[in-house]
Amino acid sequence: MLDGAGADLRLVVNCCEDDSAYEFRRMKEQPEGVLEASRHVHALAECLPGRVYGSCLVNPHFLDASLAAMDVAIGKWGFVMLGEMFST
Repeated sequence: MLDGAGADLRLVVNCCEDDSAYEFRRMKEQPEGVLEASRHVHALAECLPGRVYGSCLVNPHFLDASLAAMDVAIGKWGFVMLGEMFST
């Protein structure tokens, strides 16, 4: 899609907010899942540097894990935004 569009496209992606997605289910249930969801996005962004950028999805029910994930995702990996906050 990025190559075939004929335009200089960039995308910002975050973890899919869908119960069928493993990363999303894990971040709902376990504090460690918050960083793992961002790690999944980071791996995708690394495959297309300068074209795909990461966005961090956090879970306020796991505040410490979410803050730590934001430090890594934004501070270390260069994610460009806090994309969504899990709310239920």
